[in-house]
Amino acid sequence: GYPEAAPLAGLAGGVLIGLAAAVMLLGLGRIAGVSGIAAKAAGLGGSGIARSGAWTFVIGLPLGALVVSMLQGGIEARFASAPVLPLDHCHANLHGGGHRHCRRNECAGHGGAAMTRPALPALVSGTLFGAGLALGGMTDPARVRGFLDLFGAWDPTLAFVMGGAVLVMAIVWRAVPRMQTPWLAEAFHLPTRADLTPRLIGGAALFGIGWGVAGLCPGPGIAALVIEPGAAAIFVAAMLAGMALVRLFEAKSA
Repeated sequence: GYPEAAPLAGLAGGVLIGLAAAVMLLGLGRIAGVSGIAAKAAGLGGSGIARSGAWTFVIGLPLGALVVSMLQGGIEARFASAPVLPLDHCHANLHGGGHRHCRRNECAGHGGAAMTRPALPALVSGTLFGAGLALGGMTDPARVRGFLDLFGAWDPTLAFVMGGAVLVMAIVWRAVPRMQTPWLAEAFHLPTRADLTPRLIGGAALFGIGWGVAGLCPGPGIAALVIEPGAAAIFVAAMLAGMALVRLFEAKSA
């Protein structure tokens, strides 16, 4: 058996993450890519979502994790059980170029109603996402390291998280072709490129190396700001610095 595994919690957390991605897709017509949304919130490019929506999604991540942590016994209990940097796992970080231009949600600065359209579903999505990460144990880097330790004390919890999210989104993606527009946007804004480029492969490799070494990625890192603020803040600062360096390099190369 796998004494460290938490299959039911992992599956439930994955379902919440899938629901978070579904809210973003069906509500705003966008992919819930945490790194791109975080970059947009920080003013570093990234997702095409309105910046108000990016901020509310990012705020929702620790908010959802906080709710789950309190329901599971409070923040102090989570600190005691997570002496290592309690961050890991990332879902829905799907990258792609060639996005269609947004018409409605890009004008968030033209009145309160325009800001509310992307902000509310983004907040719901971020909160569900953060809750799913915390419930599935994905704010504990030991879970990711255990999953990657195939020849040691293997922990399959991450597989259940993935399975729960995939199950929800498999149903949602079948509904998308039948929709003319998202619920709260004028059009879907989905990646149109399907080619494998050196940039995509290299970025994915760097992401995977960092994820394996630290046991964390953007979503859990931000969510963990309410679970282990000091360690999480270091990770988030380093993540934003890396994004800024890439943007600087791109600007000089242009």
